[in-house]
Amino acid sequence: STVAFLKSEIQALKPSRVVTLGSSMGGYGAILYGVLLKVDQIIAFGPQLVLGSDLRRQMNLSEAPYEPELQVALAYLQQETLTASSPVATDDLLDLSKLLSCCCSKIDLHVGDSCAIDLLTAEYFKAAASISGSDVSIHVRPGRHNVVTSLRDSGQLEALLTGYLQSEDTCGVGGIDLQDYTHDKELWQINAQFPGLRAIHKDPWIFVCPNLLSTKECAALREKTCENMLPSVSSTDLGKTWTVNDMRSSSEVRLPKCETPGLQGRLSKLLNMPIEHMETLKVIRYQEGECFCEHHDYHQGESLQSGFDVCPHPWANRVVTLFIYLTDNEVGGETKFSDIGLSIKPQRGLGVIHFPCAMPTARGKVFHDTGHEGKPAVTEKCLAVQWGWPAPWLESASRFQSTKCSDEIL
Repeated sequence: STVAFLKSEIQALKPSRVVTLGSSMGGYGAILYGVLLKVDQIIAFGPQLVLGSDLRRQMNLSEAPYEPELQVALAYLQQETLTASSPVATDDLLDLSKLLSCCCSKIDLHVGDSCAIDLLTAEYFKAAASISGSDVSIHVRPGRHNVVTSLRDSGQLEALLTGYLQSEDTCGVGGIDLQDYTHDKELWQINAQFPGLRAIHKDPWIFVCPNLLSTKECAALREKTCENMLPSVSSTDLGKTWTVNDMRSSSEVRLPKCETPGLQGRLSKLLNMPIEHMETLKVIRYQEGECFCEHHDYHQGESLQSGFDVCPHPWANRVVTLFIYLTDNEVGGETKFSDIGLSIKPQRGLGVIHFPCAMPTARGKVFHDTGHEGKPAVTEKCLAVQWGWPAPWLESASRFQSTKCSDEIL
């Protein structure tokens, strides 16, 4: 069967990431086989999501014009899915949203803004995903049902698929042996066994962790902070003065630790760091055209023998940065590490880790090759940033105080 064949190919090739892709009925196939094979990502353009006649009538949709052929195809699919880990019922084949309860893949649906049926069924599918907790995104594009053709003719399809390919490169294992990292005494040692954690670059070390936050958690953080954002400030004189300037154009807010115990508890496990060593979580929003020029994440310049007011430990500085994208951004908003030529495309829930400074035993030296920039956003981009120190961090000594955002505890 197709399922068995694809399973054998995946096992033989041992790819770092598996993606299924299709349009219309091919989009249906991409979702069906993607779920059955538990692939990393599913990309479907104008997919057929609801095939059952009864359900289509309930949704006031027209009858499927291919009803006779559909019955033949369903009989084949019913037999063929018996090779999956769990057989798929005919009702589930008629309504793909019923498969979401066992879906662990990220699903991107691209639908045309002039195709009412595709828009309606995509929203129906998305509503089911919100109940099951599945990661489903809808991207509305100019065009009708054959939206992939519109994207091709407008020249957008190549850029879109290239973005997905770059995303694959970013999240691939890359064959990097972690032994050198775990033996490097200059670096803070994160939890290298944390589920999903992967190294994508060495010298400097950069890690990614897909789905670190769920879709619901990303949405909750955005909703919780959206009314409390203030213009971001930056310093051009090593922390002596902080102003709104051309270096960055974004908005931000810091959350009190009492509002994020669950989230910071998980980040603490990933970073292998006590919460007391972690700064308050900062949420940043970039609207269209906003960016952050190249910068480093060290605290007010080179480390000092006396440490800093926020961490008065000898040679202490920020030893780890973890940022998590809260939005998907297909175009624009990339994080670019200029010295090493690495760009990371924002993917909702993706965590990225790098190390701004060395441990105090190495006098907290600054790793200047971790300089990076946030490219201009084309659509709204949000992320959460967590910095960590080698000793307790004191909010009372920080000029950046947290702001109560809501009573919701995350």
